[in-house]
Amino acid sequence: MFRKAVAIALVSLLIGCASAATGAARVSSPQLADVNSHPILDISSSADVAELANRRVEYQVMVGPDGVADPATVRITGAGSAHLEEVFRSWLVMSRFRPATSNGEPVAALYKGYMEFRVR
Repeated sequence: MFRKAVAIALVSLLIGCASAATGAARVSSPQLADVNSHPILDISSSADVAELANRRVEYQVMVGPDGVADPATVRITGAGSAHLEEVFRSWLVMSRFRPATSNGEPVAALYKGYMEFRVR
């Protein structure tokens, strides 16, 4: 009897959540305007290649409703060096984004991404 009551309560909760979600705002995430955009790295030695080999750099930045990244909010992890972090920081700040939207209106939102470097 207890399991039956729990199952009925759970189904009622799920139906209630589903019906409440229909009135929720439609929200999208910001996107890079140029998906082929990437940081430009000057690789001039085998030491530079070794530094990048199999490295994953994760980054995030707040993008305003105008599609411009806020330099004060840039966070980079996994760069491994101040030089590589500065290259990413410059690239993020210069990049343009399609802003996030809420109910069709542009809004500020966090953009998260990563790049993986592989040596072939």
